[in-house]
Amino acid sequence: MRLRQELTERGENHRVWLYASEQSAINAFWHACGETESFPRNLERYVALALPLTIIKLPRLRITDVRNWLAHRGAGIQLQCKDRELRGCLVAHAGEGLIFADGTDCPQELRFTVAHELAHFLVDYLQPRAVALDTFGSSMREVIDGIRVPTAPERLQALFAARAIHVHINLMERDTQGDTSSYVLATENRADRVGLALLAPPEIVLSGLAPTARSFAERHEAVTSELSHRYGLPVWLARTYGRVLLDELGRGPSWVEAIRKS
Repeated sequence: MRLRQELTERGENHRVWLYASEQSAINAFWHACGETESFPRNLERYVALALPLTIIKLPRLRITDVRNWLAHRGAGIQLQCKDRELRGCLVAHAGEGLIFADGTDCPQELRFTVAHELAHFLVDYLQPRAVALDTFGSSMREVIDGIRVPTAPERLQALFAARAIHVHINLMERDTQGDTSSYVLATENRADRVGLALLAPPEIVLSGLAPTARSFAERHEAVTSELSHRYGLPVWLARTYGRVLLDELGRGPSWVEAIRKS
């Protein structure tokens, strides 16, 4: 999905820094790669190196394309939603996953799609599954992955592992037509934040910024250019992320500039 409006607002959602579990997932990913990719990152080679995760690019991606691709391969996975255009989709099961992406998107958009779906795989699928396996043991693996029904003694345990039992599916919309519940928004915001940290880690970006221009507009333009050219972000995303980073530095718009804008 597009970077949520909440990221540009003040308060709890005004956040680019990661929680410990999110940073841990990123650290584990780069550790499994054996090296950290230089900028601009596209992540595809490193996904292949480190994870049981395959990236599939289809032209002008729609939900029906994902359904058909899975059906033709006998996957037996159902996407219970109306057909619509997508930028990306993650389907994960039994510790493995597929990222579907619109292959006709420009490299910058495709870069963020892969990062966003990779974030879902790392934080929303692999981590809960790993916690469930650590908690209940490898004997529960087939139950956690939904391969078999739990026995009577396992049922209570399975209730606690429920988040990881079913096939995990995330859809990256081209607009806001999808589910906009608070849970979905929180999940998508997290994937945006982790995806950005994979492509343009805030601590690295901030360490290289020297926004000395007097006006916010000039500072914002300089940061947007850096994020777009060095880190390869789409311009719309570079502008939004750049605004948040400037606020983190205390170099957002002055009181007078904010009044004029309003």
